[in-house]
Amino acid sequence: MHAPAYPTAPPRLLSAETIRAEILKAFAERVTGQIQVVFQKEKSITLFVVRGKLVHFYIRNHRVVDPNWVSPLFEYGRGELSIEPLHPLGLMFKKIVVEKIGKVEVQPSDTSQLKIMFDLAEHNAGPTLFHIRWESAEGFVLVAGRDIPLRSAVMTNKTGSVEGLVAMNQITTWNEAGCKVAVYRDNIQSQAWLEVHLNILFNYYCSTILNQYGQLTGKVMVRSIAWKVHTMAMDRGWNIETQENKVRDATIFTSARKAGDVYKQVIAEVVAHIEPVIGHALTQNILTQSRNASKGVYKTIAEVFGLLGTGGTL
Repeated sequence: MHAPAYPTAPPRLLSAETIRAEILKAFAERVTGQIQVVFQKEKSITLFVVRGKLVHFYIRNHRVVDPNWVSPLFEYGRGELSIEPLHPLGLMFKKIVVEKIGKVEVQPSDTSQLKIMFDLAEHNAGPTLFHIRWESAEGFVLVAGRDIPLRSAVMTNKTGSVEGLVAMNQITTWNEAGCKVAVYRDNIQSQAWLEVHLNILFNYYCSTILNQYGQLTGKVMVRSIAWKVHTMAMDRGWNIETQENKVRDATIFTSARKAGDVYKQVIAEVVAHIEPVIGHALTQNILTQSRNASKGVYKTIAEVFGLLGTGGTL
């Protein structure tokens, strides 16, 4: 999925009324991405929008419940406006950058060394997010850690925004030798990081359950359930994609609690369809294996949000 194209001029000081008009225009054009206004005296607001609808609003690095983004424009005065189209998964990663308290050291690096960095991050207990910038592009790579073999990537340049294997290939082979890399370590005190942990667990649990179910029943039965998940997501406005036995979600939820509730609901739907086919005992065995595979902070989050129910039972 590509973010809608939106021409972004170099930042310049604009009046509050002009900024308001440009943001409303972006809404009308159903932009998906980050809208940021930087004012004087280190003040800023950030809006995350999906298909022209406001999902999150920040004043500096604080997530604000009140969606009234217009008042700060007139309170803070003239500012620099930037509108950056992004794949929704990129927005999920951008939230980590915005919510980070304190500065993150940005290191110069070589594009040829990026894959080595990603490989090393697989030894970490928790997830690691890499934010890579070139002169003409920007990339994100999330490595889940040693217990969950998942990587996610988003790449954005003047042609648009892509994710998945296409993005990963572009990032590791980009035609600019030099880049700058910021590394973000997992921190569950951040809502953004908590949402990313849940997203990793959801993708991993669904894919693991479907993979084991497919080994017992075959690909046709897996496709049937994948189609049910896809239909359920489409009906409810969730950005969940299925391919074979893989499930990937790029929905931008309003909170970690909302994400957890949706993920638990989808997993329960999957279980409800496989149990009549393979029986209760085999189903519970698959759930238990999936639950036991997550360790440390992942296990704690899965239990707190009840993704697989109590003791792996839904």
